[in-house]
This record gives sequence, C-alpha cells and structure tokens, in this order.
Amino acid sequence: MNYKRSQQILFAETFLFYTIKLCLRMIVNKVVASIILLIVAAVNFFGITSTPKVIIEIFFINLVLLVLYVGISVSNVDVTNLSHVFGSGITGIVTDARLFFRCFDDFQRMAIMSNTIKNPQKSIPFSIIG
Repeated sequence: MNYKRSQQILFAETFLFYTIKLCLRMIVNKVVASIILLIVAAVNFFGITSTPKVIIEIFFINLVLLVLYVGISVSNVDVTNLSHVFGSGITGIVTDARLFFRCFDDFQRMAIMSNTIKNPQKSIPFSIIG
C-alpha cells in the first residue's frame, strides 16, 4: 500500500468515527428530550391538581443539583475571571437575583395555586396573557 492510499483510509476512518459519535450524541439528546416531553404531557393529562406537586418536586431536584454543582466546582474558580461578571458590584448581582427569583416565584405560585381556582383551564391562560 502506498502512503497516499493509507492516508486517505485514515482520514475516512476518522470521519466515520466522528460522524458515528456525533449521531449517537444527537440520538441520546433527542431521546432524553422526548422522555421529558412525555413526562410533562402525562402530568398535564392527569389534571391540573397534580401539577403543583410535580413543580415542587422539580424545584427541589433543581435546587439539589445546583448546590451539588456549586459545591463541586467552587474549588476550581479563578477569581480574576469574575471581574467582568461582578462589574456592577454586589448591588447589581442582588438586584438581578431578586428580579429573577421574583419572576420564577410568581410563575410557580400561579401553578401551585391553580388547584384552588374554580375554573383553572379558563382563568390561568387569561391571567398569563393579562
């Protein structure tokens, strides 16, 4: 075998393995997204009364995952990289966090209180749109 032919085979194999790896990653992402979508559809199918329980469970799962992520990665933080993020100081960070929390809390509160509303299928979309 000559050098040029072996080089072409090597490039073809590299391209093949890269394509297989990329396709498998895309398939896994689509399967996970489909499972999440089916779970959300099942919760909505079984009624609005089960939604608050599921939302509270998802909130605590997200909170635990966030604490784990911060706890694991806090030792690898380079403080000099944070100067652009904290440019407005701690007051800007607190203001942004307060706004984000308020938006999330109001949306979550609406979903949790939906089982006490007389006609949630009509009232909740109307309250979201305004």
